[in-house]
Amino acid sequence: MVFLNAITGEHSLTPEGFIDHPLFQGIKKFLDNNQDHASRKQDTPSTELRLERGGRYFSVRCILFHDNSFEVVITDITRTEQNKAMRQQMTSNIAHELKTPIASVRGYLETLIVNREIDEEKRNHFLEKALSQSTRLTDLINDIVTLNKLDETGSNFPFEEVDIEGVVKEVRDNLMTDITRKHMKVETAIEPGTTVNGNRSLIVSVFQNLLENAITYAGEGVTVTVRSIPGEPGYRTFSFADNGIGIPEEHQSRIFERFYRIDDGRSRRSGGTGLGLAIVKNAVLLHRGEVSVRTRPGGGVEFIFSLPA
Repeated sequence: MVFLNAITGEHSLTPEGFIDHPLFQGIKKFLDNNQDHASRKQDTPSTELRLERGGRYFSVRCILFHDNSFEVVITDITRTEQNKAMRQQMTSNIAHELKTPIASVRGYLETLIVNREIDEEKRNHFLEKALSQSTRLTDLINDIVTLNKLDETGSNFPFEEVDIEGVVKEVRDNLMTDITRKHMKVETAIEPGTTVNGNRSLIVSVFQNLLENAITYAGEGVTVTVRSIPGEPGYRTFSFADNGIGIPEEHQSRIFERFYRIDDGRSRRSGGTGLGLAIVKNAVLLHRGEVSVRTRPGGGVEFIFSLPA
């Protein structure tokens, strides 16, 4: 009855009378056309309607039995339909994103092949550009693989006790070359022994993507601060903040979307894949935590997220 009410918007509709409702005309027509045993093409014919009402999707399946009795099963398929739409959008976005680096690599290599007498300085320039684009392509593919694993594997990721101070140090060491190049500082205020229950690889990915995001977009001479803050019981809550150029508030509600970019041209030039913050959000949600972003008091941006203790 709950689904019938949600579909029709009528609270007085009964299971016996729903078949005459205009929304279920397809079911009624199916039953009328198959009541005659002689005209049936199969013993237990069936039909299915798919309805969208108020942002929710429903499958209405009707099976007619040999004695002309029938069964109607209504299933909420909202999640399935949303995932299908998301996959279709993801596929379209992936195709679009792959075109640019592939075309660039091909263009640089074709230039070198056609112009065999090109001087060494220009040749090295084109090779460096091709390498840069191939690296971006690799990063993009790796991020897509990570998101697909999060979508498909879900709770199958193994959990263990993870030392957060060790994770932050590992991520900082991994990116030290870029940190030095941008004249940045990374300060931590996490008490030794702070642990969470989670998948270590994904937690490393959360901190690494946030730091890579700061390196790429926050500007030069920026200070990044990672610290523990009070939060909900049963969770460890962390603040990841920088005093850089910040994120305009009108974009903050969308930055966790896949392939969303504040400045598309600037993001592409910097080598960003547009998937880093989507990975952060999905990894945190998989741990049943929460993540949010806000403008940091005094300038910059602050990400606040929680992971299970």
